[in-house]
Amino acid sequence: MVPVKPVDDIRLCVSGLAINALLHGTPRGHGFRMHVAVDDGVVRIEVHDASDARPRLLTPAETDDHGRGLQLVDALADDWDISGRLGIGKVVWAVFKTPSGI
Repeated sequence: MVPVKPVDDIRLCVSGLAINALLHGTPRGHGFRMHVAVDDGVVRIEVHDASDARPRLLTPAETDDHGRGLQLVDALADDWDISGRLGIGKVVWAVFKTPSGI
């Protein structure tokens, strides 16, 4: 049986990826796009931004108030990665296996 991902885990990752794109992937004059697809019990989140810089998993100090977004995605998603895209920027994506009713 495939473990079920709670919806709150997915929401947390959506938020983390969106915040990362906003803070690090949107040079002046650019925005970001998010695409969410659900197919046969799999939720795929894609965040398209305008920066070529690849995000990194950080190990922030306990007192830091940032640097945990990708740690959350790494811990909660069934898979995630970074892909290039046509033109400028990149796509950070994450996949979650869910009950087919989501």
